Amino acid sequence: MRDKNNPEVEKPKPHVARALCIASLVLGVIGYLALRPIPDSGATNRIFAVVESVTENGSCDIFIEVKDHPQSFYINRGTERGLSAADLENRLVGQIVEIEVPSYWTPLDPFNSTRHISSLKIGDELAFSE
Repeated sequence: MRDKNNPEVEKPKPHVARALCIASLVLGVIGYLALRPIPDSGATNRIFAVVESVTENGSCDIFIEVKDHPQSFYINRGTERGLSAADLENRLVGQIVEIEVPSYWTPLDPFNSTRHISSLKIGDELAFSE
């Protein structure tokens, strides 16, 4: 469809403009959900499990794998907070711990396979808290 005032310029078709608008809206919502900060309060889940391993990756995070649990857990920027993966491994492996994780969803991890740790307890001792 051509513009009557300017025959050289074509107007965008209504269905194309609508599709672009919907796509922009969907990408905006996904972007917001992906980039929002992890909630530091509110609903949380508590998991009691036996620690199998503690490792560190290149981004200063400390990962904790637990026995008979499909998810892995991590302390965000753990080494920057003064924690040591080796020290935690010596203290935690084979121990029953209480892991508290915030209840939230992100499109970056849609199946919640890796969970952010809010607090970590060994018995009555608080090993980590944000």
